[in-house]
Amino acid sequence: MVWQVKFFLLRIALPAFLIFAGCDTAMGKGSLEPEPVPGWEFEPDESSSTGNPFLGKDWVNDEGFIYTFGVDGTIFVEHHCGLEFDNQFSYLIWKNILVIYGTEMDNTDTLKAGTMTVTGDSVVFTTTGNETITYTLAGDGPAPAETGPVLDNVFIGNWQAGNTRHKFTTDGTLVQTAAGKSAEYSYLVRKDRLVTLSREAKPLVREYRFEKNGNTIMVNPMGGGSPLIYTPYGE
Repeated sequence: MVWQVKFFLLRIALPAFLIFAGCDTAMGKGSLEPEPVPGWEFEPDESSSTGNPFLGKDWVNDEGFIYTFGVDGTIFVEHHCGLEFDNQFSYLIWKNILVIYGTEMDNTDTLKAGTMTVTGDSVVFTTTGNETITYTLAGDGPAPAETGPVLDNVFIGNWQAGNTRHKFTTDGTLVQTAAGKSAEYSYLVRKDRLVTLSREAKPLVREYRFEKNGNTIMVNPMGGGSPLIYTPYGE
């Protein structure tokens, strides 16, 4: 099956694009929902599978690095020199959308997001900056115990921020609820960063920096804006 290609690139070096609305939003005060950013919207392929085409296989990119995508939302990378690095990237997949966060060689992680095109034994990933990355099947990788993500991070559980509740689950889903309304996201956590992808007709990617202190988490939108203070709540 072929998925239509449309990609965009988000870099930490472009914080001005990460805008947060600290006041009340459609989801209510305390929501992660910033104002939409023009140019971030792109249409997912509604006919595409929600599965992960990478699991259970090894993939070689254009530079000869071998990628193994884990069910824990991280990517193991073997460099062409033979060096091996666990958790070199974090990633999420929703429909035909792929978001990856990490680096192969540099010390600074880079956030990239877009849609995938799967044809036979290859997956093509291209950014709006016209960077094209092709992952070619290299052989069978470790057989996954699960077919979907099984995440482990500080956000797993139920949190309250303002009048909005945030439920993070191990399958990579975030559900925000306020005033009887709910919104659903995919998410990944890497080091001190939280990245969300809204599951809607025109998905948006947003990035946040967080700090955990005791039983609270302070979440700051990249590029400035009012922080959110998460406190746990029980269902």
